[in-house]
Amino acid sequence: MDEMQRRAFIRVAGTAGVGLLLGFELPKGSDGAAGAAMVLLACVGYAAGGLILRYRFAGTRPEGVMAAAMAVGAAVLAVPGAVAAAGATPQASSMLATVVLGIGPTGLAFYLFALLNAEIGPARASVVAYIAPVFALGFGVGFLDETVGPATFAGLALILAGSRLAARG
Repeated sequence: MDEMQRRAFIRVAGTAGVGLLLGFELPKGSDGAAGAAMVLLACVGYAAGGLILRYRFAGTRPEGVMAAAMAVGAAVLAVPGAVAAAGATPQASSMLATVVLGIGPTGLAFYLFALLNAEIGPARASVVAYIAPVFALGFGVGFLDETVGPATFAGLALILAGSRLAARG
């Protein structure tokens, strides 16, 4: 398999994997479609983010870029979040968990992504994002009693195959 064929396979495998994960076992109704759209939007964001980071912010300190990106993301989501939660009072434990998880592991993950991106390039660094569905599935099944079907496993297999090939590049 030459380089062009390998890259095409990676794209097709990743796209088909996400499609299998989302398409067959999608919750019914507008919430399911909105959730699927957000997952696809996040995939586009990861792909674009790595390239922008690599070529637009080359030489910039990763912690500064990631801090700015997270602050902009929080600002963009603040108004829609406030509108959606109008009249709701979140529990203190939920607020604390959001702050701790947002600053701790999320901040660390983005910082490490920026370092990896600078070191090995956006294509290989983005493999980290490809394996996130594996953990999400494990957490969903383990903590939320979610069910999985054959399409889920087929989608995960395609995503992992594409990730393996991308990591070798």
